[in-house]
Amino acid sequence: MKNNIKTNILYGSMWGLIEATLGYALHWIFFPISGMIMFPIGAYFMKRAEKENDNKSSILYVSLIAALIKSVNLFMPNPMLVKALNPVLMILMQGILVYVLLNKETNINVMKIVSSSFVWRAGFIILLLVEFKSANAVYYLKGGAFRFINFIFIESMINSALIYLIAKFGIKKEFKLNPNFGFIALFLAIGVQFIL
Repeated sequence: MKNNIKTNILYGSMWGLIEATLGYALHWIFFPISGMIMFPIGAYFMKRAEKENDNKSSILYVSLIAALIKSVNLFMPNPMLVKALNPVLMILMQGILVYVLLNKETNINVMKIVSSSFVWRAGFIILLLVEFKSANAVYYLKGGAFRFINFIFIESMINSALIYLIAKFGIKKEFKLNPNFGFIALFLAIGVQFIL
């Protein structure tokens, strides 16, 4: 049981660290593609913890830890609430989707993988519409039909292909990280989140 907790902390912290570094860089340098890459990375860490712990609830714990690390932004001086809160909500949504559709007890197939990618993207658009109360204020809706189609459908397909490859090949690789490094990864992720 103690090892399960450490494993969840390790993989949740690694996801949080990558969100704080690669996710941050992709958001500012290649804004439209950050979600395309970050969800598969998160799915990998959630599925890795589930496999090592042989427990599907690890999926939710890993996403919760990554979301808590990302929530550090809420405690920064003068945070932009929407910018700080949205990534937290999306990480939690991704955790719920992987838990419901892609856990070890379900028959993981292409339709479930595509559904998980599509639903979080649609959920993100709905969240932005609720926050901004105008389609003209939502990046993915104000740039013409192609921007919306690209985000909802084309990027969903790329998301799905990456997650499929992870589920098919990445999780089956037999290796284990030492869960005792979990707290080091946690403090490192929180520190980097404060800096960036």
